[in-house]
Amino acid sequence: MNLRIDLSPTEAAQLSAAAQASGLTPEALVKKLLHTYLPTRPDAATLDALLVEWQAQEETPLVLDMPAATLEAQWAQEDARMTEAEQAEEDRLWAELEPALTESPRVLQLRQDRR
Repeated sequence: MNLRIDLSPTEAAQLSAAAQASGLTPEALVKKLLHTYLPTRPDAATLDALLVEWQAQEETPLVLDMPAATLEAQWAQEDARMTEAEQAEEDRLWAELEPALTESPRVLQLRQDRR
């Protein structure tokens, strides 16, 4: 994908200076920044492996020993049986939780840095 971004002269100068300081082209620096901040979605096997690893590090028992896809299907069935009031409460909780999840790339990086 090609992307065109209009920058002010000041923004262009800042980007050029930051890229030069990093030893990168401006395009490479922008791509690196995108990879840093865009949310990623790991596959189910990766999530399963991370869960097992984190539980081992924290010495917590493995509560669920099932693939993520199986767990997601179970949650979908549970959601289908919810009342409107229960769904409204879940929506409220999700609205509180969702902003924290947008930080997940940073949270995962912090978690990896702790190792």
